[in-house]
Amino acid sequence: MSSNIHYFGMVNSTMDIAREMAKNGCPDFTVVVAEQQKNGRGRMNRAWLSDIGGLYFTLVLRPDINLTKVSIINFLISLGIVRVLRSKFNLDARVKWPNDILIFHQKICGILSEMETESDSDSVKFINIGIGLNVNNYPLVKDQNVTSLKLLLYKELDKMEILLNILDEFKKLINESFNNIVSEWKMNTITLNKKVEIVTLKETIKGTAIDIDENGSLVLETDEGLRKQIYYGDCFV
Repeated sequence: MSSNIHYFGMVNSTMDIAREMAKNGCPDFTVVVAEQQKNGRGRMNRAWLSDIGGLYFTLVLRPDINLTKVSIINFLISLGIVRVLRSKFNLDARVKWPNDILIFHQKICGILSEMETESDSDSVKFINIGIGLNVNNYPLVKDQNVTSLKLLLYKELDKMEILLNILDEFKKLINESFNNIVSEWKMNTITLNKKVEIVTLKETIKGTAIDIDENGSLVLETDEGLRKQIYYGDCFV
């Protein structure tokens, strides 16, 4: 696995490098890691601050799945990180739909996915998963409640060891049933049965998060009593 890990110091974005590598045929489970990013990004075109000390990487996957199952890959990734934070550091990590990771309601990790499909079918050519995990940095983000492992554990940690632990957990999860992944994700989320506000590029919807379906969509009961499936957006609990 380590032979597929490509390490950089300062880059524009690990997602940009991984996209070029994926288009040029890099193998499944290729990893691009950087010490810092000048133009790291999160969902909905937001900037992701990538100061020194954080763990920033993009994982290139080539799963043999249909487009309808793509969201489950995000669940798999976030669940793998939760497992590592719980087992290695005894931290009560939780997921927030669609794929943020929080500890004590403070954000510690963000995940962004991009994909390319086969031109003549509904199959996936590759999916790139960008991950920013606050490890030894002191994150300061305006209007966001954020934390890092160093702030929680009062010590510096080995980022490469954490990366390898996460990749090992991903490998295990890839071989598990998608149904099991969704069930475990739901047991570890702070989103369900809460009043939420979902913000998309087109609208803002308020309601109660009542379920996650088998494809990873959020089932929302709006304040008007309607049920909606939400496929994408930011969730505020």
